[in-house]
Amino acid sequence: MALAPGDRLGPYEIIAPLGEGGMASVFRARQPSLGRDVAIKVIAERMASDEAFRARFRREAEVLARLEHPNIVPIHDYGEEHGVAFIVYRYVPGGTLAGLIGRPLPLEEVADLLAPVAAALDFAHARGIVHRDVKPGNILLTEERAPIVADFGLAALEEPEAAARLTISGSMLGTPGYMAPEQVRGDPVDGQADQYALGIVAYELLTGRLPFTADTAYAAMLKHVQEPPPLPSDYNPEIAATAESALLTALAKNPCERFDTCIAFVRALAGDDEAARRTAELRGDRLSGKAATGAATADLSGRPRTPAPPTPTAFALQPTWMIDAEAGGTARPGSAAPASGSLPASSDGRRQSASSAGACWRWQAAAPWSRSAPRAWRACC
Repeated sequence: MALAPGDRLGPYEIIAPLGEGGMASVFRARQPSLGRDVAIKVIAERMASDEAFRARFRREAEVLARLEHPNIVPIHDYGEEHGVAFIVYRYVPGGTLAGLIGRPLPLEEVADLLAPVAAALDFAHARGIVHRDVKPGNILLTEERAPIVADFGLAALEEPEAAARLTISGSMLGTPGYMAPEQVRGDPVDGQADQYALGIVAYELLTGRLPFTADTAYAAMLKHVQEPPPLPSDYNPEIAATAESALLTALAKNPCERFDTCIAFVRALAGDDEAARRTAELRGDRLSGKAATGAATADLSGRPRTPAPPTPTAFALQPTWMIDAEAGGTARPGSAAPASGSLPASSDGRRQSASSAGACWRWQAAAPWSRSAPRAWRACC
Protein backbone atom coordinates (compact mmCIF):
# COMPACT_ATOMS: atom_id res chain seq x y z
CA MET A 1 0.00 0.00 0.00
CA ALA A 2 1.85 3.10 -1.25
CA LEU A 3 1.33 6.16 0.93
CA ALA A 4 1.97 9.80 0.01
CA PRO A 5 1.58 13.07 1.92
CA GLY A 6 -2.11 13.82 2.29
CA ASP A 7 -3.21 10.17 2.20
CA ARG A 8 -5.22 8.83 5.11
CA LEU A 9 -4.60 5.63 7.05
CA GLY A 10 -7.57 5.10 9.29
CA PRO A 11 -8.04 8.37 11.19
CA TYR A 12 -4.43 9.47 10.53
CA GLU A 13 -3.24 11.82 7.78
CA ILE A 14 0.20 11.13 6.33
CA ILE A 15 2.57 14.11 6.49
CA ALA A 16 5.95 12.75 5.32
CA PRO A 17 8.06 9.57 5.27
CA LEU A 18 10.54 9.15 8.13
CA GLY A 19 12.26 5.95 7.09
CA GLU A 20 11.92 2.82 5.01
CA GLY A 21 13.12 -0.76 5.34
CA GLY A 22 12.47 -4.03 3.62
CA MET A 23 9.82 -5.08 6.12
CA ALA A 24 8.14 -1.80 7.09
CA SER A 25 8.07 1.96 6.50
CA VAL A 26 7.66 4.73 9.06
CA PHE A 27 5.73 7.94 8.42
CA ARG A 28 5.08 11.12 10.28
CA ALA A 29 1.33 11.61 10.44
CA ARG A 30 -1.33 13.83 12.00
CA GLN A 31 -4.01 12.67 14.40
CA PRO A 32 -6.73 15.31 13.90
CA SER A 33 -8.89 14.14 16.82
CA LEU A 34 -6.16 15.10 19.32
CA GLY A 35 -4.32 17.67 17.22
CA ARG A 36 -0.96 15.94 17.52
CA ASP A 37 1.70 14.42 15.28
CA VAL A 38 2.43 10.70 15.54
CA ALA A 39 4.78 8.17 13.96
CA ILE A 40 3.15 5.31 12.05
CA LYS A 41 4.99 2.09 11.22
CA VAL A 42 3.33 0.39 8.24
CA ILE A 43 4.00 -3.20 7.25
CA ALA A 44 5.54 -3.49 3.79
CA GLU A 45 3.12 -4.48 1.05
CA ARG A 46 5.18 -7.51 0.05
CA MET A 47 5.03 -8.77 3.65
CA ALA A 48 1.29 -8.21 4.12
CA SER A 49 0.44 -11.79 3.12
CA ASP A 50 3.13 -13.36 5.35
CA GLU A 51 1.11 -14.60 8.32
CA ALA A 52 4.19 -15.26 10.48
CA PHE A 53 5.50 -11.75 9.91
CA ARG A 54 2.07 -10.22 10.53
CA ALA A 55 1.91 -12.11 13.82
CA ARG A 56 5.33 -10.77 14.81
CA PHE A 57 4.33 -7.27 13.77
CA ARG A 58 1.24 -7.42 15.96
CA ARG A 59 3.34 -8.91 18.73
CA GLU A 60 5.55 -5.82 18.61
CA ALA A 61 2.50 -3.73 19.41
CA GLU A 62 1.54 -6.06 22.26
CA VAL A 63 5.08 -5.98 23.65
CA LEU A 64 5.19 -2.18 23.66
CA ALA A 65 1.76 -1.97 25.25
CA ARG A 66 3.23 -3.82 28.24
CA LEU A 67 6.28 -1.57 28.54
CA GLU A 68 5.18 1.70 30.10
CA HIS A 69 8.48 3.41 30.84
CA PRO A 70 9.52 7.05 30.29
CA ASN A 71 12.45 5.97 28.11
CA ILE A 72 10.61 3.44 25.94
CA VAL A 73 8.63 4.83 23.01
CA PRO A 74 4.92 4.52 23.87
CA ILE A 75 2.40 2.98 21.52
CA HIS A 76 -0.81 4.89 20.81
CA ASP A 77 -2.69 2.51 18.53
CA TYR A 78 -2.67 -0.60 16.35
CA GLY A 79 -4.88 -1.09 13.32
CA GLU A 80 -5.41 -2.48 9.85
CA GLU A 81 -6.55 -0.69 6.71
CA HIS A 82 -7.23 -2.54 3.44
CA GLY A 83 -5.37 -5.55 4.83
CA VAL A 84 -2.27 -3.52 5.78
CA ALA A 85 -1.28 -3.52 9.45
CA PHE A 86 0.17 -0.45 11.15
CA ILE A 87 1.38 0.63 14.60
CA VAL A 88 1.05 4.20 15.87
CA TYR A 89 3.76 5.53 18.17
CA ARG A 90 4.64 8.76 19.87
CA TYR A 91 6.43 11.06 17.42
CA VAL A 92 9.90 11.93 18.74
CA PRO A 93 11.28 14.88 16.76
CA GLY A 94 14.92 15.05 17.91
CA GLY A 95 16.47 12.44 15.61
CA THR A 96 18.42 9.44 16.90
CA LEU A 97 21.63 8.72 18.74
CA ALA A 98 23.16 7.85 15.36
CA GLY A 99 23.35 11.58 14.67
CA LEU A 100 25.94 11.92 17.46
CA ILE A 101 28.28 9.27 16.05
CA GLY A 102 31.44 10.42 14.29
CA ARG A 103 33.57 12.09 16.91
CA PRO A 104 34.43 10.93 20.43
CA LEU A 105 32.10 12.33 23.08
CA PRO A 106 33.08 13.12 26.68
CA LEU A 107 32.59 10.26 29.13
CA GLU A 108 30.19 12.23 31.32
CA GLU A 109 27.95 13.00 28.32
CA VAL A 110 27.95 9.37 27.20
CA ALA A 111 27.07 8.13 30.68
CA ASP A 112 24.25 10.68 30.96
CA LEU A 113 22.84 9.60 27.57
CA LEU A 114 23.04 5.88 28.23
CA ALA A 115 21.86 5.71 31.84
CA PRO A 116 18.16 6.15 30.87
CA VAL A 117 18.62 3.64 28.03
CA ALA A 118 20.10 1.12 30.47
CA ALA A 119 17.23 1.67 32.89
CA ALA A 120 14.70 1.11 30.07
CA LEU A 121 16.39 -2.10 28.96
CA ASP A 122 16.56 -3.45 32.52
CA PHE A 123 12.86 -2.61 32.87
CA ALA A 124 12.11 -4.70 29.77
CA HIS A 125 14.36 -7.55 30.91
CA ALA A 126 12.58 -7.71 34.26
CA ARG A 127 9.38 -8.35 32.28
CA GLY A 128 10.88 -11.13 30.18
CA ILE A 129 11.57 -9.05 27.06
CA VAL A 130 14.95 -8.83 25.30
CA HIS A 131 15.26 -6.10 22.65
CA ARG A 132 17.91 -7.87 20.47
CA ASP A 133 18.55 -4.86 18.22
CA VAL A 134 20.00 -2.14 20.46
CA LYS A 135 21.90 0.34 18.28
CA PRO A 136 22.13 4.15 17.87
CA GLY A 137 19.44 4.21 15.16
CA ASN A 138 16.96 2.62 17.57
CA ILE A 139 17.56 5.16 20.32
CA LEU A 140 15.47 8.25 19.61
CA LEU A 141 16.24 11.66 21.07
CA THR A 142 13.72 14.23 22.20
CA GLU A 143 14.33 17.91 21.56
CA GLU A 144 15.80 18.03 25.09
CA ARG A 145 18.12 15.11 24.12
CA ALA A 146 16.36 12.62 26.39
CA PRO A 147 16.89 9.12 24.92
CA ILE A 148 13.91 6.92 24.03
CA VAL A 149 14.38 3.23 23.16
CA ALA A 150 12.40 2.27 20.05
CA ASP A 151 11.85 -0.58 17.58
CA PHE A 152 11.07 -3.70 19.58
CA GLY A 153 10.28 -5.53 16.35
CA LEU A 154 13.03 -8.11 17.01
CA ALA A 155 12.26 -8.50 20.71
CA ALA A 156 12.65 -11.98 22.17
CA LEU A 157 9.97 -13.10 24.61
CA GLU A 158 10.76 -15.27 27.60
CA GLU A 159 7.35 -16.89 27.22
CA PRO A 160 7.70 -20.41 25.76
CA GLU A 161 4.30 -20.52 24.03
CA ALA A 162 4.65 -17.09 22.40
CA ALA A 163 8.26 -17.73 21.43
CA ALA A 164 7.34 -21.03 19.82
CA ARG A 165 4.67 -19.35 17.70
CA LEU A 166 6.78 -16.45 16.49
CA THR A 167 10.35 -17.68 16.07
CA ILE A 168 12.20 -20.49 14.31
CA SER A 169 14.43 -22.62 16.53
CA GLY A 170 18.06 -21.68 15.99
CA SER A 171 17.34 -18.49 14.04
CA MET A 172 19.22 -15.28 14.75
CA LEU A 173 18.08 -11.70 14.45
CA GLY A 174 19.97 -8.46 14.89
CA THR A 175 22.35 -5.95 13.34
CA PRO A 176 25.86 -7.39 12.75
CA GLY A 177 27.82 -4.44 14.13
CA TYR A 178 26.07 -4.72 17.53
CA MET A 179 25.39 -8.43 17.99
CA ALA A 180 26.56 -10.38 21.01
CA PRO A 181 28.55 -13.57 20.30
CA GLU A 182 25.72 -15.76 21.60
CA GLN A 183 23.33 -13.96 19.26
CA VAL A 184 25.64 -14.59 16.30
CA ARG A 185 25.79 -18.26 17.23
CA GLY A 186 21.99 -18.46 17.26
CA ASP A 187 21.91 -19.39 20.95
CA PRO A 188 19.01 -18.40 23.22
CA VAL A 189 19.62 -14.88 24.53
CA ASP A 190 18.76 -12.92 27.66
CA GLY A 191 19.39 -9.36 28.80
CA GLN A 192 23.14 -9.90 28.60
CA ALA A 193 22.90 -9.69 24.80
CA ASP A 194 21.32 -6.23 25.07
CA GLN A 195 24.05 -5.21 27.50
CA TYR A 196 26.69 -6.26 24.98
CA ALA A 197 24.98 -4.16 22.30
CA LEU A 198 24.79 -1.23 24.72
CA GLY A 199 28.51 -1.69 25.31
CA ILE A 200 29.10 -1.42 21.56
CA VAL A 201 27.02 1.79 21.48
CA ALA A 202 29.08 3.21 24.37
CA TYR A 203 32.32 2.21 22.64
CA GLU A 204 31.16 3.93 19.46
CA LEU A 205 30.17 7.13 21.27
CA LEU A 206 33.46 7.26 23.18
CA THR A 207 35.76 6.46 20.25
CA GLY A 208 33.78 7.55 17.19
CA ARG A 209 33.93 4.07 15.66
CA LEU A 210 32.72 0.50 16.03
CA PRO A 211 35.08 -2.02 17.64
CA PHE A 212 34.49 -4.58 14.88
CA THR A 213 34.35 -3.55 11.23
CA ALA A 214 34.74 -5.60 8.06
CA ASP A 215 33.90 -5.51 4.38
CA THR A 216 30.94 -7.84 4.89
CA ALA A 217 28.29 -8.57 7.49
CA TYR A 218 29.51 -12.17 7.60
CA ALA A 219 33.06 -11.16 8.48
CA ALA A 220 31.90 -8.58 11.04
CA MET A 221 29.80 -11.20 12.84
CA LEU A 222 32.73 -13.61 13.02
CA LYS A 223 34.80 -10.95 14.77
CA HIS A 224 32.23 -10.70 17.56
CA VAL A 225 32.68 -14.42 18.18
CA GLN A 226 36.44 -14.71 17.70
CA GLU A 227 38.33 -11.49 18.29
CA PRO A 228 38.84 -9.32 21.37
CA PRO A 229 37.76 -5.71 20.85
CA PRO A 230 40.55 -3.18 20.26
CA LEU A 231 41.31 -1.16 23.37
CA PRO A 232 39.11 1.95 23.35
CA SER A 233 42.11 4.01 24.51
CA ASP A 234 43.83 3.15 21.22
CA TYR A 235 41.30 5.43 19.52
CA ASN A 236 40.67 7.88 22.35
CA PRO A 237 43.62 8.19 24.76
CA GLU A 238 41.52 10.35 27.09
CA ILE A 239 39.29 7.43 28.10
CA ALA A 240 39.82 6.67 31.79
CA ALA A 241 41.16 3.24 32.73
CA THR A 242 38.02 2.54 34.79
CA ALA A 243 35.80 3.36 31.82
CA GLU A 244 37.88 1.17 29.53
CA SER A 245 37.64 -1.71 32.00
CA ALA A 246 33.84 -1.30 32.16
CA LEU A 247 33.58 -1.34 28.35
CA LEU A 248 35.67 -4.49 28.04
CA THR A 249 33.60 -6.19 30.75
CA ALA A 250 30.33 -5.41 28.92
CA LEU A 251 31.92 -6.77 25.72
CA ALA A 252 33.06 -10.06 27.26
CA LYS A 253 32.51 -13.03 24.95
CA ASN A 254 31.01 -15.07 27.76
CA PRO A 255 27.71 -13.57 29.04
CA CYS A 256 28.60 -14.79 32.55
CA GLU A 257 31.53 -12.36 32.61
CA ARG A 258 29.46 -9.23 31.91
CA PHE A 259 27.72 -6.96 34.39
CA ASP A 260 24.63 -8.15 36.22
CA THR A 261 22.47 -5.40 34.68
CA CYS A 262 22.73 -2.70 32.04
CA ILE A 263 22.55 0.05 34.64
CA ALA A 264 25.41 -1.58 36.58
CA PHE A 265 27.48 -1.33 33.38
CA VAL A 266 26.71 2.38 32.87
CA ARG A 267 27.44 3.15 36.54
CA ALA A 268 30.80 1.41 36.30
CA LEU A 269 31.45 3.25 33.02
CA ALA A 270 30.87 6.52 34.86
CA GLY A 271 33.36 5.53 37.56
CA ASP A 272 31.17 3.93 40.23
CA ASP A 273 33.69 1.80 42.16
CA GLU A 274 30.95 -0.05 44.04
CA ALA A 275 29.32 -1.20 40.80
CA ALA A 276 32.67 -2.44 39.51
CA ARG A 277 33.43 -4.24 42.80
CA ARG A 278 30.04 -5.94 42.88
CA THR A 279 30.43 -7.07 39.29
CA ALA A 280 33.87 -8.53 40.04
CA GLU A 281 32.34 -10.54 42.88
CA LEU A 282 29.47 -11.77 40.70
CA ARG A 283 31.84 -12.73 37.91
CA GLY A 284 33.90 -14.74 40.37
CA ASP A 285 30.81 -16.53 41.64
CA ARG A 286 29.55 -17.27 38.15
CA LEU A 287 32.85 -18.58 36.84
CA SER A 288 33.69 -20.73 39.87
CA GLY A 289 32.00 -23.89 41.05
CA LYS A 290 29.35 -25.07 38.61
CA ALA A 291 30.41 -22.61 35.90
CA ALA A 292 33.95 -23.97 36.01
CA THR A 293 32.64 -27.45 35.19
CA GLY A 294 30.43 -26.17 32.38
CA ALA A 295 27.16 -26.54 34.31
CA ALA A 296 24.44 -23.91 34.25
CA THR A 297 24.67 -21.03 36.71
CA ALA A 298 22.17 -18.36 37.67
CA ASP A 299 22.24 -14.58 37.77
CA LEU A 300 20.68 -12.46 40.53
CA SER A 301 17.21 -12.94 39.03
CA GLY A 302 17.54 -16.70 39.56
CA ARG A 303 17.32 -17.44 35.85
CA PRO A 304 19.70 -20.20 34.66
CA ARG A 305 22.57 -19.14 32.49
CA THR A 306 24.94 -21.48 30.70
CA PRO A 307 28.54 -20.47 29.97
CA ALA A 308 29.26 -19.75 26.32
CA PRO A 309 29.96 -22.82 24.15
CA PRO A 310 33.34 -23.28 22.47
CA THR A 311 34.14 -21.17 19.44
CA PRO A 312 32.65 -22.94 16.39
CA THR A 313 34.80 -24.31 13.62
CA ALA A 314 32.48 -23.95 10.66
CA PHE A 315 29.36 -22.23 9.41
CA ALA A 316 26.87 -23.24 6.73
CA LEU A 317 25.15 -20.18 5.34
CA GLN A 318 22.73 -19.66 2.47
CA PRO A 319 21.63 -16.02 2.05
CA THR A 320 18.65 -15.07 -0.10
CA TRP A 321 18.04 -11.42 0.75
CA MET A 322 20.05 -8.52 2.12
CA ILE A 323 18.81 -5.32 3.74
CA ASP A 324 21.22 -2.41 3.96
CA ALA A 325 19.60 -0.53 6.84
CA GLU A 326 22.21 2.22 6.79
CA ALA A 327 21.56 2.92 3.11
CA GLY A 328 17.85 3.50 3.32
CA GLY A 329 16.77 -0.07 3.91
CA THR A 330 17.24 -1.19 0.30
CA ALA A 331 16.40 -4.87 -0.16
CA ARG A 332 18.12 -6.88 -2.84
CA PRO A 333 18.90 -10.54 -3.57
CA GLY A 334 22.15 -11.65 -1.99
CA SER A 335 24.82 -13.82 -3.54
CA ALA A 336 25.30 -17.21 -1.97
CA ALA A 337 27.79 -17.39 0.86
CA PRO A 338 30.14 -20.39 1.07
CA ALA A 339 28.30 -23.61 1.93
CA SER A 340 30.87 -24.11 4.65
CA GLY A 341 34.23 -22.79 5.62
CA SER A 342 36.68 -22.66 8.47
CA LEU A 343 36.66 -19.63 10.71
CA PRO A 344 37.69 -17.07 9.85
CA ALA A 345 35.98 -17.23 6.49
CA SER A 346 38.08 -17.06 3.38
CA SER A 347 38.42 -13.73 1.64
CA ASP A 348 36.49 -15.14 -1.32
CA GLY A 349 33.66 -16.17 0.99
CA ARG A 350 33.50 -12.73 2.52
CA ARG A 351 33.24 -11.08 -0.89
CA GLN A 352 30.43 -13.41 -1.92
CA SER A 353 28.15 -12.18 0.88
CA ALA A 354 28.74 -8.48 0.20
CA SER A 355 26.94 -6.24 2.66
CA SER A 356 27.89 -3.93 5.53
CA ALA A 357 28.22 -4.06 9.29
CA GLY A 358 25.17 -1.81 9.50
CA ALA A 359 22.89 -4.20 7.63
CA CYS A 360 20.08 -5.97 9.43
CA TRP A 361 19.84 -9.69 8.88
CA ARG A 362 17.88 -12.75 9.85
CA TRP A 363 19.77 -15.93 9.27
CA GLN A 364 20.34 -19.48 10.40
CA ALA A 365 23.66 -21.21 10.80
CA ALA A 366 24.51 -24.89 11.00
CA ALA A 367 27.71 -25.75 12.82
CA PRO A 368 29.12 -28.69 14.77
CA TRP A 369 27.75 -27.25 18.03
CA SER A 370 24.32 -26.42 16.56
CA ARG A 371 21.30 -28.70 16.81
CA SER A 372 19.56 -26.89 13.94
CA ALA A 373 19.70 -27.69 10.27
CA PRO A 374 20.85 -24.90 7.93
CA ARG A 375 18.08 -22.62 6.71
CA ALA A 376 17.81 -19.61 4.44
CA TRP A 377 18.82 -16.08 5.24
CA ARG A 378 15.90 -13.68 5.31
CA ALA A 379 15.84 -9.92 5.32
CA CYS A 380 14.83 -8.44 8.62
CA CYS A 381 14.52 -4.75 9.36
